[in-house]
Amino acid sequence: MAISSTSQNDSNCGIVILAAGGSSRLGRAKQLLQYKGKSLLGHAVEVAALASVHPLVVVVGANADSVIAEINTDHAFVVTNKKWAEGMASSIVCGLTSLLQKHP
Repeated sequence: MAISSTSQNDSNCGIVILAAGGSSRLGRAKQLLQYKGKSLLGHAVEVAALASVHPLVVVVGANADSVIAEINTDHAFVVTNKKWAEGMASSIVCGLTSLLQKHP
């Protein structure tokens, strides 16, 4: 069986990473926890970038300034969900809206 790959120009896919939550049960920003010498978010962005699927959108909200500092913006576009406290659905909408605006 042959597996074909598509270039990023032919792809109808994008990646949205949700990193807007307040981590209230943990008591500190889960996105910033260390994993293999990087933050969880930094690692997730790096792995997503290796997938060669573009665009890559990261949705931030709570602790936005600290979280944004962990994102390699060469690989990802960052969007802030001002309604992050409303729940994950609001971050999904924010990320998909941004994705569709950038790449209809």
